[in-house]
Amino acid sequence: MTLPDELRAVVDGRVEVVDAADAVVVDSPDLLPFTEGVPLLPVRPTRAAGLAELFQVRRLSESVTGEIHSEGTEHEVPGPVRVLLGPRTPVTYVEHEELVVDGVEIDWRLTDDGVLHASTLEGVAAGLAWAAGQWPRRFEVAALMEDPSRTDELARDRWFD
Repeated sequence: MTLPDELRAVVDGRVEVVDAADAVVVDSPDLLPFTEGVPLLPVRPTRAAGLAELFQVRRLSESVTGEIHSEGTEHEVPGPVRVLLGPRTPVTYVEHEELVVDGVEIDWRLTDDGVLHASTLEGVAAGLAWAAGQWPRRFEVAALMEDPSRTDELARDRWFD
């Protein structure tokens, strides 16, 4: 098979045709703040490695070191959130006043060792949902973390998924 010289990619929100060697497969949403000017190939997470291999391009996670430059405090993930997201949900997360990764302030980062670091409620929710393999549930997690009394209401809403 002959690899394409050019690919359609998303660059700063616009679809452009770019040199294939410059394209990067998006394999982790926490790294999106590092993508300004980078030609991205968005794909379902389960297909990221395969697409990168097929087109012989890098994955975003290989392009960013992801080193955390701030200190945080460990917190337990609330029980209702663990029930919602299932057994892959981390038991704890590290809350930062400001989360600085590779010199950039971001909302959340799931490190290679599975530790979730976050600086906002939305960041905690997104990181927990991503870690648990339940990305579409991130908004529900945020609602539940903000108001744990909504457990029954949110469970009822899932009847229609």
